[in-house]
Amino acid sequence: MRLTGPLAGFSFLVAGLLACGGEPTRPAVPTSVSVTPPTVSLSAFGATQQITATVRDQDSQPIVGLTTTFASGDLAVATVGGSGLVTAVANGVTAITVSHGSISAQVPVTVVQIVAQLAKVGGDQQTGLVSSPLGAAVQVELQDSKGNPVLGGGNAVQFVASPGGSVTNALVTAGPNGRASTQWTLGSGTGTQLLTATHRGGTASAQFSANAVAVGGYTLEIRYLPGTSPTANQQSAVTSAVTLWQSIILGDLAPVAVNIPADACATGQPALNETIDDMVVFVEFAAIDGPGGTLAQAGRCDIQPPNPPFRGSTDSLPAIGVLRLDTSDLPLLESNGTLDEVITHELGHTLGFSADFFVLKGLLVNPSRPSSPGVDTHFDGTAAIAQMDAIGGAGYPNAKVPVENSALAGSADSHWRESVFDAELLTPVAENAGAMPLSKVSAAALQDLGYVVNLAAAQLFSLSFPALAGAAGRTKVPYGNDVVFIGLPASAAVPRASR
Repeated sequence: MRLTGPLAGFSFLVAGLLACGGEPTRPAVPTSVSVTPPTVSLSAFGATQQITATVRDQDSQPIVGLTTTFASGDLAVATVGGSGLVTAVANGVTAITVSHGSISAQVPVTVVQIVAQLAKVGGDQQTGLVSSPLGAAVQVELQDSKGNPVLGGGNAVQFVASPGGSVTNALVTAGPNGRASTQWTLGSGTGTQLLTATHRGGTASAQFSANAVAVGGYTLEIRYLPGTSPTANQQSAVTSAVTLWQSIILGDLAPVAVNIPADACATGQPALNETIDDMVVFVEFAAIDGPGGTLAQAGRCDIQPPNPPFRGSTDSLPAIGVLRLDTSDLPLLESNGTLDEVITHELGHTLGFSADFFVLKGLLVNPSRPSSPGVDTHFDGTAAIAQMDAIGGAGYPNAKVPVENSALAGSADSHWRESVFDAELLTPVAENAGAMPLSKVSAAALQDLGYVVNLAAAQLFSLSFPALAGAAGRTKVPYGNDVVFIGLPASAAVPRASR
């Protein structure tokens, strides 16, 4: 039978399709979501991994142009952005859900920090006595590749001192904060000694250095400038002050060669072309500003910042100082019996107890100078803070150790705060009745600056807040503008001398 009309045309079309091997086209139906990579593992907080999602049809073929959404099961472990970028937040496990409509897929995410580096957080570049423990423990922080502390503890750190030295604990397990520490005892040789900390089972390491100095070798030499002829009483006061400081500072410092023209540090100072070990202070009795006002002036004669001081980076401590006592105020100081304390106070400034040196050492926080009176200026030295706590300052409510914050030139930022320390030797006010003790806080501040000190040689002093008992009954004399810094060019120091 022969088909005619429309039926004949349809038959012809079907026959043609079958002959070509085709079949009717079906619409693509979103059926599943596939994700690359299928799992995510991150080893540092802040580390990221991009995941890519593809929507597939009933035949597992990708469907172009369809969007997906991303959601983290635990934002405290990992977050995910709208484009699929996963970011680690904390150690743990979670899953990222990738969705298109009612279909979804999950990507397991694991965050486990891996130690990538050891950071030195305490105890580096100390100066200490040979064959003695250093003042502060050496401490490292285990960090991931993003610089975050590796939390949770359990990682071990091996500490190895250079030959002759030792540590209290050679293998230390880091605490939950990711830190490990040990006490380092120096060997018997002077000069630079080293300690290496290494992550046990890894390759991360850090190296500490310390400057070992001889016992009891610190010398503070006084040279009187021309025209200064101290009386026996005045010379005795200077000697007493030097003796006290030398009993507190024990360690010998590296000698330093200097070449300084005449009058560079003070009028009448001779030219210097010599090696100094450890400190020379030029003393002058001269008119400053008449009775009252400034009692004395003292400070370092040193190479100007940002260049390092004479001794360089290892034990960058003063080598030359200048001390001027106002002849108009000498009778008052001698009559009220405070000449010894005033000279001791001023020698402290030559040793580095001054704003410029605090700044150089990175220990002065919130300076009041030049124009911020009342700001909470403080000395951020760990040894000084510990000693303030030990003498009754643990309950002090503000930042420690409080420094005078009046913004007055030569007084502010270079003394302990008068309203807190009152009669202590290194406040900006001299007491004319009773002793002005040189406290362990002041001795410890020198330790923070880099000296090797004997805290036991400090004088008895304790704190009582808000002020020391009996303060209202004392007559007080401000030191005035008593801190100076005399800058020298870098050429004043010749290459470092050998011992």
